[in-house]
Amino acid sequence: AQVTQKLDDAVSRKAYEECGPLQEQLDELTAKCEQFPTEDELRAKVEAAEEAVALAATNKDFAVAAERQADLDAARGRLDELLEARGDGDDKENQIVGVMGIESRAQLESEIRELAGQVKAAIAEKDFSKANSVQQTLGEKEGLRKFFPTVEEIQTQIKDTKLNQDDAIAKKDFMAASNMDKKISE
Repeated sequence: AQVTQKLDDAVSRKAYEECGPLQEQLDELTAKCEQFPTEDELRAKVEAAEEAVALAATNKDFAVAAERQADLDAARGRLDELLEARGDGDDKENQIVGVMGIESRAQLESEIRELAGQVKAAIAEKDFSKANSVQQTLGEKEGLRKFFPTVEEIQTQIKDTKLNQDDAIAKKDFMAASNMDKKISE
């Protein structure tokens, strides 16, 4: 933040000879940020990689799924390194998708129906402790739906992306339009 402020100040004063070294310093700091991302950035990369794997698998594009799985493994590895360095190596949230072993939307929906039935049965038996425990597991399973989208959900995503692409083209943001085109092609 300080380097950015100094750079902005130098530009506003038209002290361009100061801008070169400040820009180099800013570039070095930016590179370090990319080398050492925050936990939130790593979690976002893991989530994006998981979604890419699920989408490729749903589309039965197994070559792309394998590539995305390699990206996912790398992202999880970096997150695991960070968590282990901090002493949080057994973080449940980081491991939830791999632990649950879900392979398809049909399998996921089947497990969700079964868990919902168990919650109703526990409530009927007035075993609220069990109902609470099963409800937590049910919530975790329901959270996995985004990794196994339905055909309708994928069609909606494509439609929304095409609309966003049209907006990007209208705004002459061709890089964004190109990225959206790649996303639609996947």
